[in-house]
Amino acid sequence: FFFSFFYFCLMEHTGIELGGVLNSGLSWKELILYSGAAIAITAGIGAITLNAKKHSELQQMKRSQGLGGLASLMQQPMGRTRGGPPPAPAGKRAGKPQMSPSDLQQLLQHCINTAMNFQQQGKHEDASKMFLTAAELAQECGATQYVVQFQTTALQELATAGKYDLAYDLLVELPAGESPEAIYAHELQLARFLCNIADQRILKHLDIAEKVAKNLPDPEIQVASVSKVRGEFFAKQGNYTNAETHLRSAISAHVNDHTQKGKEMLSKEALACFFELQKMYIAQGKPQLADAINNEEIATLTAMNYDDITFYWHLTHLAYIFIEYDYDNYAERMWKRVFEMYQSSYEEIEAKAKGQRTKFDERVLSIVTNSKNEIGVMYFNQGKRGLYNEICSALSKKEYQLHTTSKFFDSSTFNLLVSSDPETGYVTVQFILELKVRNHNIMTGVRNFRFKVENEEGLLDVTTHEYDPMSHLVVLLSSPVNQLEKGRHTLLVEVVSDSHFSDDEEIYTHIQQFHTKQRIAPNSTVEDLQRQV
Repeated sequence: FFFSFFYFCLMEHTGIELGGVLNSGLSWKELILYSGAAIAITAGIGAITLNAKKHSELQQMKRSQGLGGLASLMQQPMGRTRGGPPPAPAGKRAGKPQMSPSDLQQLLQHCINTAMNFQQQGKHEDASKMFLTAAELAQECGATQYVVQFQTTALQELATAGKYDLAYDLLVELPAGESPEAIYAHELQLARFLCNIADQRILKHLDIAEKVAKNLPDPEIQVASVSKVRGEFFAKQGNYTNAETHLRSAISAHVNDHTQKGKEMLSKEALACFFELQKMYIAQGKPQLADAINNEEIATLTAMNYDDITFYWHLTHLAYIFIEYDYDNYAERMWKRVFEMYQSSYEEIEAKAKGQRTKFDERVLSIVTNSKNEIGVMYFNQGKRGLYNEICSALSKKEYQLHTTSKFFDSSTFNLLVSSDPETGYVTVQFILELKVRNHNIMTGVRNFRFKVENEEGLLDVTTHEYDPMSHLVVLLSSPVNQLEKGRHTLLVEVVSDSHFSDDEEIYTHIQQFHTKQRIAPNSTVEDLQRQV
């Protein structure tokens, strides 16, 4: 069986004892830690990770608007679904033999462990199914405080897998809360799932959300969120006139709110509306219009000073879109504006002990290191290997674990999987890299992917993987090996496409750095790895 090097202590051979803590008030993840199942195994391969995560402002905004709020939407765990029967009473397994409380707890424990296994293997749809089974078992155990958490995690797994249709089907059957805020958030999340697959059913949910929004606090801002999603949907359909109308409506609402409240800096939400409009212009081949919005509209509304880091994150997000559509010069300009503002303070912050850094310091460190990483990937693909090597060498000394965004992908997870050979008892190691596809529309000529693993000594492994234009998540596994050297490893994904100029192939490379702090010797066992912690 497979288990993650980071999480192998969550596997069945460790045993998570749920009895006695099911009613502790802990979250299910805290419950696992409480039980002593998860020890600090990350020290075995640990690396420096920035507190301010990749694209933190955008991620926080998505969490607040999307899946991060789902637990608050589902007020009644395992309640009656739309048109469905009521749940079976706790302890009464409808149509199934009744189980003892201890047997139910053991089965729940097995489901949690299996779901975590699937998570680490990149099998997120399977993990979702196991979390839903865990929700049913938690209901039967009487541990209702965990039911909504398991359901929410199941949804998150489907979203991670890019199975937005299945995520929609699940959420539409789960009970929303009764408050107007919960109904609004529920409908808007359903709409977001459908927006990802350009499904016309989105319009029904947006209409409901808009009606509810008008009776919420700050109704103009709530309606603006609906208008923004409408704009994104029409842009995906190529209906640019309608898209611009709705995006401009959302921008206007945010600008009015910004002006009336006398704010110095635009909010993340306001900049996100501008971003969608700029993204649409870039996709239409109008990069100059997208850039003009920064200089002629946003510049009149926000400070663009050192404290206005949200604006500079906005520039990095634009850089990714410019890269998607081969406007490298515009992307480079965005990143260089970040460096002009923060490079000198970045060097001062790097010199500080981690405990002496403020939260804002961490944000500065994050935006500069990530921008350096991604401008380096751009230079690599432009053939400017000297510039790439200079940037890569400087970042590698700090051993930052940075999630790369490139033309085709966002790195969502990079990890090690360790398998135990049932015959020898020795472990083998595989690299796993999960990539979120950014835009299938620009991948029409893609043939396949070559996944390469290198260390400081040279090439370790090459595997070839098919491109599935229907999949929003690419999960790449290297060949298994029986040892791992300490130090920097580079994961390269060569996107092999048809050449526009000949019968030869064109290659674009996504680069993900991976640092290991401990060596895994040949013929190691699980017990050997545990002793390294």
